[in-house]
Amino acid sequence: MRYAILLCIVFFISSCKPDLTDDFSFLEGNWKMETSDSTYLLESWEKVDEQTYKALNYTVSDVGMQLSEQIAIEITDSGTYYKPMIEGLSEGIEFSFKFVSQDDNKYIFENKTYDFPSKIWYKLVDSNTIQAGIENQGGDKRESFIYEKVENE
Repeated sequence: MRYAILLCIVFFISSCKPDLTDDFSFLEGNWKMETSDSTYLLESWEKVDEQTYKALNYTVSDVGMQLSEQIAIEITDSGTYYKPMIEGLSEGIEFSFKFVSQDDNKYIFENKTYDFPSKIWYKLVDSNTIQAGIENQGGDKRESFIYEKVENE
């Protein structure tokens, strides 16, 4: 009898947990963040297939474009993962953050084994604005960035 009650409680709690999306199409396109009068970041997202979204992040300045980061969002049977590769830093090291929650158009990826950032998130503000952020586990160290959608760069 105890096991039946325990099983019902576990089933109830797990059924209350919201399903996480596998649709990140809101990221598709080119997103620009001004960093100074003559420099900006350009993050360009595309849907590769049903399980993968990829982005290239460039620093654009008077001297040209320089690749600064490659990002993949991979949807697998064990979860959805945000995988950034920072140019000149990663050197074969793969970073991975698991998609853990979504609320009010905010999508949070987390890896508690990293000190900073341990969370990476994107929030769709409106169809032309995305806010992105990084923070530590306690939330007392954080940075956020505003990107505006651009047609073609």
